[in-house]
Amino acid sequence: MARSQLVTLLTDFGSRDGYVGAVKGAILSVCPRAQIIDISHDVPAHDILAGALGLSAAAPCFPPDTLHVVIIDPTVGTDRKILVGRFGRHVYLFPDNGVITFIVDRFPAESLNVVLPPAPVVGRPGSMTFHGRDVFAPIAGRILLGQDIRKFGPQPASYTLLDIPAPTQDETRITGQVIHVDRFGNLVTNIPAAAVMQKWPNVEAVRATCAGRDAGRFAATYAFVAEAAPLVLFDSSGRVELAVNRGRACDSLAADVGAPVILRAG
Repeated sequence: MARSQLVTLLTDFGSRDGYVGAVKGAILSVCPRAQIIDISHDVPAHDILAGALGLSAAAPCFPPDTLHVVIIDPTVGTDRKILVGRFGRHVYLFPDNGVITFIVDRFPAESLNVVLPPAPVVGRPGSMTFHGRDVFAPIAGRILLGQDIRKFGPQPASYTLLDIPAPTQDETRITGQVIHVDRFGNLVTNIPAAAVMQKWPNVEAVRATCAGRDAGRFAATYAFVAEAAPLVLFDSSGRVELAVNRGRACDSLAADVGAPVILRAG
């Protein structure tokens, strides 16, 4: 038996249609004792970067040997690979499109294999457009029942990582960009908190601009500034975030993913 029968799902399926229920049913048909936990099904459609960020924020919080199934798969049905691997303490089953990027940044790969899809079930042809139900779910069930993930297929010659621009810095500033807008309208950047702390131990003296607009100074949390005031803070994942107390920074700053962000002291 597997060391854990805990499995998470992260998809862009939403909750309006029956897709999530179909995936869960297919997992339970193979492993009736599976414990299925939803990370989210509200990742914006086809948004691999948002999925990668959500995965890296949530997956490490789970117990060792949890299986994480990621189905954000805009090229479903093509020759893109499906991969299964152990990174750190957890197992991940995911399409080879870069959604694993931030997990790889934090945890070493102990094993990584290409999944060779199982033969179609007699009387039920597999769908080229619903690998979540017909490929990911049965494979997840088999992993939860204890199948060695290294036996699903060969090791890949390579795998895909997202090309996330690294922030740059000079003597007076750090320049980065927005990489995610969360449901509160907060702007998550590609600037690591550690880089800011190393450059400016007194972060309260640092101001930010976003797309040329003043985005405020650093504060420890939202309510430490006046309502509707902008602020800069370190988010729970260790990145610089731009926010507005009880407001939406994306609207106040007219900014979206890709907007430039500059930090300066003074």
